[in-house]
Amino acid sequence: MVGELYELGLLTGLDRAALSAYCVAYGRWVQAEKALVKQPLVVKSSPRGMLRPNSLILVASQAMREMMRCCVEFGLTPAARSRIHANPPTKEKDAAAEYLEAA
Repeated sequence: MVGELYELGLLTGLDRAALSAYCVAYGRWVQAEKALVKQPLVVKSSPRGMLRPNSLILVASQAMREMMRCCVEFGLTPAARSRIHANPPTKEKDAAAEYLEAA
């Protein structure tokens, strides 16, 4: 993903925090979704047997929302891509290319 974003001119060394936020949100979303596969969507919340949604649903939903906010910043949705106008980098190596290769 990083290589493609860079080639399109949508990623520079200045975007480290935004890209990191996307990666963290994506990882949290995947982890919560995998855990939900092994657990019930509804759990008992009291000794009387009241049911409530599994708290992992909230974790997964919040992570997905954050991930999608980051996706928009990088033009990773069809609608966001239609609004982004970036200049791809030149073919000569610049500081951003060296930074991305070192990461």
